[in-house]
Amino acid sequence: MSDPKCCDCEWLKALCNKVQDDLKRIEEERNHLKELLWKSYGSWAEKEQAVQEDIISASEEVVNDVDDGYMDDKSLAR
Repeated sequence: MSDPKCCDCEWLKALCNKVQDDLKRIEEERNHLKELLWKSYGSWAEKEQAVQEDIISASEEVVNDVDDGYMDDKSLAR
């Protein structure tokens, strides 16, 4: 098995950084939504369910963006 090309390693590092940034953004949004939900009316279970649905939706958005090819070399360049 040969060593990966240097540019492949750089691309993977950039991809990992982008995914980590997206996950951080999702976590921040989750915390914000959770705070808003606690201020609203409804049972705790309803609020927690809404937070979980928002997390799933945001996660699917990140996966779809990657699948749609927005993670090309130009978008990963810093």
